[in-house]
Amino acid sequence: MDRFGIRKLSYYDKYGVKTFPYKGNRKYSSCLRQTFEGDIVVQNDVFGLTIQTFEKKFLECLMRRKRNRQKITNILHPKKTTTAYLEFLEHNNLGIEEISSQENGYVHDSNACDARQCVCAEERYLRLRQMMFLLKDKIKKESESTITQISSGSLAEGVHFLDSDVDIMHVINNVHIIQNMQGKDLTLRETILKMEYDHHYPGFSKLKLIAIGKKVNYIKDDGFVVSSDNDGIFLSSSRFRQNLLQSMSALNFTNHGPCISDPDQDYDFAFCLRSRRWPKQAEKWIYRHRYGEWPTDTLIRNITKRGCLLVPIGPRRRQEDDELLWRVSFSEAEKELCHSFNYTQMICYRLLKCSLQLINLHEKDLLCSYFLKTAVFWVSEEISIDSFKITNMKQCFSLCIEKLITWVDCCYCPNYFIPENNMFRGKVNKSNNTSLLELMRNIKRNGTPIMNDKFQLSPSIYTDTKLECLFFRITNIGTSIESPRAGLKIISFLISFRDSCPSVFLKEVCKYYISNICQCLVQMLSISKCNKQINVRMFQKLLQKSLKTDAVSGWLLYASFFYVLGRYKVTLCIVDYILSRCTPDMFQLGSTYCEWEEHMYEKLVSKQLYLGKKMKIATIDIVVYTKMSILIPYELRQEVINNELLVLPDVMSYCLRFLCYHHLNEIDMRNEALYDLEMTAEGNVFDNTKSTSFTISGICNEIAGRKTNALHWYQKSLQCRGTLCSSAIQRLRNLTSD
Repeated sequence: MDRFGIRKLSYYDKYGVKTFPYKGNRKYSSCLRQTFEGDIVVQNDVFGLTIQTFEKKFLECLMRRKRNRQKITNILHPKKTTTAYLEFLEHNNLGIEEISSQENGYVHDSNACDARQCVCAEERYLRLRQMMFLLKDKIKKESESTITQISSGSLAEGVHFLDSDVDIMHVINNVHIIQNMQGKDLTLRETILKMEYDHHYPGFSKLKLIAIGKKVNYIKDDGFVVSSDNDGIFLSSSRFRQNLLQSMSALNFTNHGPCISDPDQDYDFAFCLRSRRWPKQAEKWIYRHRYGEWPTDTLIRNITKRGCLLVPIGPRRRQEDDELLWRVSFSEAEKELCHSFNYTQMICYRLLKCSLQLINLHEKDLLCSYFLKTAVFWVSEEISIDSFKITNMKQCFSLCIEKLITWVDCCYCPNYFIPENNMFRGKVNKSNNTSLLELMRNIKRNGTPIMNDKFQLSPSIYTDTKLECLFFRITNIGTSIESPRAGLKIISFLISFRDSCPSVFLKEVCKYYISNICQCLVQMLSISKCNKQINVRMFQKLLQKSLKTDAVSGWLLYASFFYVLGRYKVTLCIVDYILSRCTPDMFQLGSTYCEWEEHMYEKLVSKQLYLGKKMKIATIDIVVYTKMSILIPYELRQEVINNELLVLPDVMSYCLRFLCYHHLNEIDMRNEALYDLEMTAEGNVFDNTKSTSFTISGICNEIAGRKTNALHWYQKSLQCRGTLCSSAIQRLRNLTSD
């Protein structure tokens, strides 16, 4: 109040801001005052505007920002999988396009606020899923030097379906792919291959051998062939896949296109090579005219810096020199583009995937997810990014379906990066496109089952449970490390990411990985006889940190540690605790969960708990003994000479109980533990540990002097469907030679 008793109006009262920025020099700040006549006047008016003019300009500015919200957000956050954008979503409801009850018929007035909150929550879960896979890739990149792991496919892009498989690309790093010979030093001891494009088949390339360097995993001498016209030696894509399968024969993997799949086909692994230069065939993509504002120039620069990948598969034909062609893959670029999608673009992609499920009921294997993603890419280029908002969902979805209908009608699907590459070649043609066109036109008219009668999304449920179960599923995609230095580097990165990340869920994921890395680090140490007391303290410090992964795996390493020290009674106490936690209602990490299992998990844990606490209550994990692990019992050292050992916690617990009673010379208790071990191994339903369980049963029978039983278990181990234990053959030979 001033001396006249008149209340002064501040900027904050009038406009919601404390000050206006002003770059010039002024002696006094501007303020609003009320005259005796009741009028509002501006003192020291730096704008030179009346109040009415200023309010008009200010409101016009706000309306422009509202209309161009997506464009502005896209410029500020070209990549939506950053901590900055996640923080933007966590603290701003404006992280997505405005849902207004006044706009044409999306929601009723009474439900506008609930719909807005639902969409905000769904995008948050979407970004967390994407960042979860990126975090996993970063850890794998730091842990291995010869191979880089890249998560790809629908799950890594953020589109989660229960039947989605996990797609992983393994890039072999110590092979250099070049496109020309300029400035290349051939005196270096490295394998160099040159890309030679096939003009008849855009999007494919031959790999000509230029120089042979050090031995490269998965590339053998018989993988190279001479071309039919004798113009050089080339790396064969088909022989590369055959050699890959032979080197992994113990895993019982099978071919699945350019990938190899596990026996249950839950995981697809594609081994490929990298060209660090952007391919010449795709140079037009960088400079071509785009009607919309997507992708941004920053995003295009980031994508082209990564180069491309070469996948071992040729075009759909059977002619001479087919085995020489490799497909140019843009999987990394496509994932970057999907991570730049706004929420509506991702929903369009998801709706198209739902449409594909309907189409496959009638016309199977004609269309695939890649074609749908390509349609979203092309449509996003052709219209303004501001058109992709929830209120325009019908129009956006219709445009994508119309694009696909046009392609099917003319039997030509242009690759997004290399339009000359017709991806329908060998699949969609004039003989089979008629019924496909009818199905797609029907979907355009009626929508998909998850859309209501007003052609709008039905409320979908993205819960913490679904997010956590997806994380449980991908935890078994190894986190092994090559050296202690690599492990410490990963821990340093995880601590830094954890401290800067606004998401509580991702903070808990970091804690899990830190604990998991500690399990690997503790097995790389050596027990010193000189300073045994200090050394034991170091072990125990790491072992305590390794207890935070799940209910039992860290404790099992603790039990193995005390067994190696010869403290058998302490080992038995820990084993009893572990077996008390291995109950049927516990969740096995690395499995695929159905809906009733997710509901059971919800009942088992409280929603108020953090992820780490939930995992210690409700989950158990396979125990991993690293190569040459110091913690594995002496009797099992042969199993970790060349490879790591994966074993179920209850199987390893009974094994430790058997070994402890054997050393304590308690024969009855030893025999009882052996019986429990055999029953548990027989009931093992996990293919990747069944052979190991049978081998451990054979070892314990051999220690007990039951050679006939040991022979039976070794033979059974080599007949398993899943991953075979590498030491079973040698132990069987040693037993039969005695």
